[in-house]
Amino acid sequence: MTRHSSNQDSSNQDSSNQDSSNQGDWAIYGVTEDDLLFLEQRGKSRAQVWAELRAMGGERATPIILDSARFDNGYMYPLHLSEVRELLDSWPTIIEERRMAFFVPAAGAASRQFEMLKTILHHPFFSQQETPQQMVESAVRHLNELSQKSELSGTEKATQKSLQGVVKKLMRFWEEGIVQRKFAFVDALQDLLEKQGVSWEDVLTSQDIKTVCHSILDKEAGLACSFLPKALLFFHAYPTSHGTTEARLAIEEHIRALAPLFSGSASIKLHFAISEEHEAYVKQALVEIFDKPNVKEWLQQFGFTPKDVEVTWSFQGAHTDAVALDLKSGQLARMADNTPLTRKAGHGALIENLANLDADGIWVQNIDNILYDNPPIKRAVLHTKKIMAALTFKLQEQIHNYIRRLHQCRTAGEIEPSLQKELLEFIEQRLTLKVVDDVFSSDDTLRIIETFLHILDRPVMVSGYVPLKPGQKGGGPFVLEMELDGIRVRKTNTVEGAEFEGGQNHPIFQSGICFNPVNFFLSTQRFDGTHFDLSQYTDPSRFFVSEKTDPNGNPIKAYERPGLWNGALAQVLQVSIGNLACTFAAVKDTSGPESFLSQLHQPGTPPVITPLDRERGIVDEELTTFFLSRS
Repeated sequence: MTRHSSNQDSSNQDSSNQDSSNQGDWAIYGVTEDDLLFLEQRGKSRAQVWAELRAMGGERATPIILDSARFDNGYMYPLHLSEVRELLDSWPTIIEERRMAFFVPAAGAASRQFEMLKTILHHPFFSQQETPQQMVESAVRHLNELSQKSELSGTEKATQKSLQGVVKKLMRFWEEGIVQRKFAFVDALQDLLEKQGVSWEDVLTSQDIKTVCHSILDKEAGLACSFLPKALLFFHAYPTSHGTTEARLAIEEHIRALAPLFSGSASIKLHFAISEEHEAYVKQALVEIFDKPNVKEWLQQFGFTPKDVEVTWSFQGAHTDAVALDLKSGQLARMADNTPLTRKAGHGALIENLANLDADGIWVQNIDNILYDNPPIKRAVLHTKKIMAALTFKLQEQIHNYIRRLHQCRTAGEIEPSLQKELLEFIEQRLTLKVVDDVFSSDDTLRIIETFLHILDRPVMVSGYVPLKPGQKGGGPFVLEMELDGIRVRKTNTVEGAEFEGGQNHPIFQSGICFNPVNFFLSTQRFDGTHFDLSQYTDPSRFFVSEKTDPNGNPIKAYERPGLWNGALAQVLQVSIGNLACTFAAVKDTSGPESFLSQLHQPGTPPVITPLDRERGIVDEELTTFFLSRS
């Protein structure tokens, strides 16, 4: 069992007692009064700054993790064919009557995807090498030198990690992505270079990897991939009737994917969280997308015109940006002008953006989890999204009915034993939540009623998890013990490997059967028609501290707020279901296992059902037949 550490209140961003007035305390991190005034102008209180510094400088807090969430222990919700059919049959009514939106966190630049390219251009070990093979050989030599050392400095560890990435990924980047033209942006790259007087054939013949990398990254004279968000990157390329290819931006792929999902509704509501610096680029991209004849034709198939697609966006508030620490000195990280470096504090900071959407229910999905338009796969994805939303609304309706009955019980001052039993079965079997405190054997009727109300009167979230591949890194659904309004319960939530004591080697982590939720659907409406304040359901102790680099490539320690998948919504009623493996393919870099080159981002015929789907219990024989027949 993993216990919450006895760390100070470093994770509580609103704790005013952390607003240290002792200059000596601030000096531990090299913070001056001018720094604090600068941060206050950005909307950050001293208490927030202090909490973030202590989080990065103190002991890592961990949640109480009891077990992995599985179907055999009752913490994963099993879907059966009869319920799947019922949920899909209800969809026409749901899409017509409910106000739903699709929320995509896309605030950051896609810098992580192109980290290897920056290493090639800026690392001194590659200054003399010109071809991909030469760079790999140089990296191998230096890695061998580092392996001879008994202990590595922080800088050497960062170098080791970067060089290992080059060795593993560079040749695939060049041979598959560039030479075989599997990257969707290759046509644009070639056009750009030839307009600049650079022969594409000469680049390939000489294997001029540095020119390619520079042209991909450079903001002024290149494709600006180091600046643009993932939403504005070319993800997929499709053959045309003219023998050429058409590259599609991630934002266009999301719009296309939502047309069949929202078919039957008056409009498509798509909301992006973006950075202010990208707003003009997003606006221009939307103009170009909706001006494409094939986009208009696609929308028309499902009863829409471009005017029916309501694409909106919001910005991540500057007050949610976090300070950072220089990895070497442990002091406040700074910009070139000596002002404090602040950076986006993860997508968990977007909980305010999510809460401001005017909708009864919201899908949440990462920008990079948008697949190549392979019809059988896309149909499986479509069914999955409908199932998740329909199940959420079904559970919400049952909860609202129970809450109304409980209010009647409170007025009458009594609750029938049969209703109490029914409620416990519903909470345990349908909501996969177990109450630890011995409340329901009490003679205090009012306490029993209030306990049920405190548990039920909160948002419902259906999270979809794909089967975990052997050796896959990340997180997954686990059973946590926590308090809901002072009531101790055991419930499912996503936990990252870094949150375990000892990391991903922890036995409980190793017992997991599923990977991070690829998407979730969240209800926002209370039983009386009002909407929940989503910020009230966050566990602030679930922050993250990770190693990143500053704009100059120097290693820093970065603070991230509890993520949307886990701590930011830890105290909602989460029901965890299995999603087919074919519904998820993240893009973490350019040419690794999770990249633009992975099977689900390329043309072909990936299997709708994989052996892993069966092994992990995501589908039984009936559901396997159903998805294959419907696909």
